Amino acid sequence: MLFASKRFWCTLPLIFCSIAFSISSAADSLRPGLFGLVQQANDDITAFPQMSAATRRHQADKKMHQRCEGYRPGYCESDTWLSLLQQWQNYSGQELLVNLNAAINTYTYRADKSNYAREDYWATPRELIENGGDCEDFAIAKMLALQHLGVPAKVMRIVVVQNTVTARPHAVLAVSHGENTVILDNKTDAVFTDAELPHYVPLYSINERQWWLHMPFEVAERLFVQTASTNGSAEQMNGGIVSR
Repeated sequence: MLFASKRFWCTLPLIFCSIAFSISSAADSLRPGLFGLVQQANDDITAFPQMSAATRRHQADKKMHQRCEGYRPGYCESDTWLSLLQQWQNYSGQELLVNLNAAINTYTYRADKSNYAREDYWATPRELIENGGDCEDFAIAKMLALQHLGVPAKVMRIVVVQNTVTARPHAVLAVSHGENTVILDNKTDAVFTDAELPHYVPLYSINERQWWLHMPFEVAERLFVQTASTNGSAEQMNGGIVSR
């Protein structure tokens, strides 16, 4: 799985240049974010066509779901998803996150190549139910289910991480909950905070409207210092701006 288009990786140097400028103009960007790393938000998600495509297909599925509501059980192919959404309406808070995570984790894991004869395909909840899916498909389903149940989209992100234990990329859902960020992971039914998962190093995160690049403090600090030096902003480089 590639997790992003080739276009994203080809434009990464330009993205870093943009981020360097943003960091140099905003000291708050150097504060720790998800998984304790510095993060930089970006509004242009054109480098992630798979996310946009999955969202469009899900919108079409939602229209089908709406037409199905009110029909007798089993009438529509989407009945399984509708039934699950109705079931989860009885939960809230941490109980909702735990139960929803465990329920969606019961679906079959299948690689994109087996399902769709391609390396990277981001599936809708309906496609996950019908075909199984891989890690980002589970994360997408959880995000869209929570949105349907009233959780604001702005508090959720799909996060692509590097698992430092397996040395493999992985995708999870991060949800801001109170003062913590909790991680919904298809590898476990247990729900942990990001601080409890030090073996996950975030690469980037995304929702339907924004994406974030994550980097160690040292990298962000170096970008800040280099950009400030180039711009002759010696005053910015002094003081406590780049302190932890």
